Amino acid sequence: RVVINHNNIHVINQENQGLSMARNNGLKVAQGDYVWFIDSDDWLIEGSIQYILKKIEGYPEIPIFASF
Repeated sequence: RVVINHNNIHVINQENQGLSMARNNGLKVAQGDYVWFIDSDDWLIEGSIQYILKKIEGYPEIPIFASF
């Protein structure tokens, strides 16, 4: 139902080929400046996207950012 209200969300249906293949297929169609992989056992607290974006933009010379 969320997809109906947001044209920037796309559903990709595929045979189960594992997490890596799913991410690779998602990267093929991804648009924008950043990609963030969020797994089914991950959760975000309020403000986390803004926090991470601020950190990323503060260090533009670093091509990969990870937070645990």
